[in-house]
Amino acid sequence: LIGRRGATIALGRIVQEAGESLPSVMSHLWESMTCHLSEVQKPEGGAEQGSVEDAQELVNSLQVLQLVGPKLHPSLIDQLVVRLPALCSYLFHPYTSVRHLAARCLAMLCRHRCSATMNHVLEEVVPAMGASESVVKRQGGVEALSFILEELGVEVIPYAVLLVVPVLGRMSDQDQAARLMATHCFASLIRLMPLESGIPDPPLLSAQLVKQKEKERHFLEQLLDGNTVDDYRIPVPIKADLRKYQQDGVNWLSFLNRYKLHGILCDDMGLGKTLMSLCILAGDHFLRAKAYEESEQADSAPLPSIVICPPTLTGHWVYEVEKFVASEYLNPLHYTGCPAERYRLQKNNVLELWSLFDFLMPGFLGTERQFAAKYGRPILQSRDAKSSSKEQEAGARAMEALHRQVLPFLLRRLKENVL
Repeated sequence: LIGRRGATIALGRIVQEAGESLPSVMSHLWESMTCHLSEVQKPEGGAEQGSVEDAQELVNSLQVLQLVGPKLHPSLIDQLVVRLPALCSYLFHPYTSVRHLAARCLAMLCRHRCSATMNHVLEEVVPAMGASESVVKRQGGVEALSFILEELGVEVIPYAVLLVVPVLGRMSDQDQAARLMATHCFASLIRLMPLESGIPDPPLLSAQLVKQKEKERHFLEQLLDGNTVDDYRIPVPIKADLRKYQQDGVNWLSFLNRYKLHGILCDDMGLGKTLMSLCILAGDHFLRAKAYEESEQADSAPLPSIVICPPTLTGHWVYEVEKFVASEYLNPLHYTGCPAERYRLQKNNVLELWSLFDFLMPGFLGTERQFAAKYGRPILQSRDAKSSSKEQEAGARAMEALHRQVLPFLLRRLKENVL
């Protein structure tokens, strides 16, 4: 480790001293960093595309570039930006180590030439995240975005609107690595979204991306402010008159369903959570069946739904379905049994929230250990009667940060506020 740090410092100093003359003064060093960036590589050619030795040489080259890149003269950085297509092609290399270092190099360039690099990312890398035929492309694209978010921090805000929706699509990816990385990226982006309003469009942004940004901003406004969600007309007859707050709840559930998001409806008892859930459930079953009749696409094929609840409530759900929805739209099957012996799972503390979101969106709040360190421990310590003012302040900050993180995916109304 010490040797690596020393070599990094030495190379960085050499590069600084050489300045824009580096290609002529230290031609071997410059060539070692850029020799593999002369042409775009074929995407995902398989491990047979090159030997392990070739891959190791490529890893060494990219690692040197990533380490000394920040010390390069601005004119040399501009030369690297011209080679972005070649660099980005390594995001789709069959070897994970190559993809990892290509992603780090791309993030480094975003730091030093943000506009030019981000434009290329938006036009070439982000679309690759939706490549259903290639898990390697999806993994490479999401990993690159993760490092870019880490590198830019708040400087990514002007581009955040254009990144959120593609990331959402990967949060339900069949590949676990891509799914968890996308959830981590989304957690970073959602914290920045309230700051996006009023930020001017970044320079060099194409007209097509500006138009796309306006379209996706409407989606984000609905995500961050439930009051702006579009009205949902339930496509099947419901044998009940919904109150305004219940229609608002159905609108919110419809919004989540439309964008394949997940959330928690946690209204007070007696406000009609079961009815609101049945409205969106019956509507979704009807619309999927209709879409499948028209297109016969696999992604719209009719699917059964499962309601999991305590044994004492299974009969209540069946009763509510039969009461409010005709059997041609929802036909319930009552399946229940004796409760098995189990440990007491009710925690009634802040970690219970992590458990719920880990089921809905794995990785959104980090691992249990990360969640406990960032939110759980400060919040619990602040509630101790013997806690210091510093601990109480830390707990308040953690609570505010947690609230901001999960708010778009929670809907809770109290009786005194809606009745």
